[in-house]
Amino acid sequence: KGLPYMPSFVVGSVMQNLKAKDIMQPEETVTYLTLNSTYGEAKEFTKAGRFCNYNFPLVENSDNMMLLGTVKRSELVKLLRSAKKQEKLVTEETRRAEEAHYNKESEIIIPDDI
Repeated sequence: KGLPYMPSFVVGSVMQNLKAKDIMQPEETVTYLTLNSTYGEAKEFTKAGRFCNYNFPLVENSDNMMLLGTVKRSELVKLLRSAKKQEKLVTEETRRAEEAHYNKESEIIIPDDI
C-alpha cells in the first residue's frame, strides 16, 4: 500500500482484484514534476525517487495537475548529468574569456621608438 508506482501483476493473481485506492498514494504525497520545475527541483526529485526503473508523473502545473506524461527516473538522471556537463563547459568558457580579457588589459605596451 502507498506505493509511488503501479506494480506489475501476474495474470490470474489475487492482486488483480485490488482497487487503485488500495495501492496508490494520496495526491498530497505524490512527487511530480511540472513544466516549470527547475534543475534543483528535478535533482531533488531523483533523490526522493528510489525506484529507478519506474516512471514519474509530469503535470502541467501544481494547480490543475493535468497529467502530460511520465518520465523514467533513469532518463531524468541522464538529462540532469547532461545539463551539469553543459553548465561546467559554459562556466569554464566564461572563466577563460574573463582571464583572456584581464590578461589583455594588463599587458604593458612599450612603443618601439623608446
